[in-house]
Amino acid sequence: MDRNKSKGNWGVKIPSGINLRTVIKNGGKMPNHIVIQKGGLSKDGKPNSSADILNPDGSVKQRRYYDEKGRATEDIDFNHSDDGTHEFPHRHKWDWSNPEKPKRLK
Repeated sequence: MDRNKSKGNWGVKIPSGINLRTVIKNGGKMPNHIVIQKGGLSKDGKPNSSADILNPDGSVKQRRYYDEKGRATEDIDFNHSDDGTHEFPHRHKWDWSNPEKPKRLK
């Protein structure tokens, strides 16, 4: 089956030779990537995509990855307010066991 037409990709084309798990592991941008200009990142996005919010200087503040259903699956926080207990960058997974109230894990 052509994976670009498979049900799990929801019609989102994935370029040939791209391993999405490797992109996430390396902290890269997904082929389908956007930058959010105002506000925060949504828990729902385009399937197999990523999105960034930026700091005022244009550097990436946070990157979020979305799975084949368009659900937030993992975040990378590059910086944010800190009480000295965080190392940057760091990652957060998402828990969708309750689809009505998904949680970003610590």
